[in-house]
Amino acid sequence: MNYTSDPRIVGFHWSHYMNNPLILYIQVRYSHGAITPTGLRDHHLVPVLIWCEENNINLTRLSWNIWQFEKESDITMLMLKWG
Repeated sequence: MNYTSDPRIVGFHWSHYMNNPLILYIQVRYSHGAITPTGLRDHHLVPVLIWCEENNINLTRLSWNIWQFEKESDITMLMLKWG
């Protein structure tokens, strides 16, 4: 799946933030194996936000790459599609 115009970015890496199961911290996964927020831009996440809206996944953006969800089932749906 082409996430960005940068061919080195092969996907997103999602991790729980501050051990809270409803808050995710988003980073990018590079083709050479590195996982880092470096290189991730807000516009890379637009397709994910559109998909969340279309599928009635309620989230609050605490920061551009830290998202809080209302239900664990929303996170599960997100991971099945974008994980």
